[in-house]
Amino acid sequence: MKDTESSATADICAMIRAHHAWFAPDPVFVDTLGWALTSDRWRRVIKDRFLRSVVIEGVFRPMRRAAGTVLGRARYLEDQLHEAIAEGCSQYVIVGAGMDSFAARRGDARRHVRVIELDHPATQSVKRARLATLPGKPDRDVDYVPIDFNTEDILDALRRSTLDPNAVTV
Repeated sequence: MKDTESSATADICAMIRAHHAWFAPDPVFVDTLGWALTSDRWRRVIKDRFLRSVVIEGVFRPMRRAAGTVLGRARYLEDQLHEAIAEGCSQYVIVGAGMDSFAARRGDARRHVRVIELDHPATQSVKRARLATLPGKPDRDVDYVPIDFNTEDILDALRRSTLDPNAVTV
């Protein structure tokens, strides 16, 4: 990853979530904001039937397991978080948040948990710009903590965040 560019992996994950929400007959996970967080380049691919069949269904076909991991992980984590909230969890830390849409999409759960997102500042900047195009302030109160995972320890980044080390956290 370059210092001034958003993560390509984050962009691909957003595309996977948007594509799945649009085309899966029985979706594992529905990301209603996946489209908003997907880059213009990937939106063109998803919308164009020919490009979609060549790129996503052709080139990415061998990567279906990876796509399943992206979707399954998101579903699993949110299911676990829902259970944890019922048991008193008050914080949700997303390490390498990328284009994860939880904070903007799940206002219902955010009434119960503080969301702390750790990621590279360039990726956070692109994500926040995309979210800013949506009505309201869908990511208000999110603690965006910039971190260069190549040079900084996660614990040091968390010390700079609003994390309460004594609170129950997912």
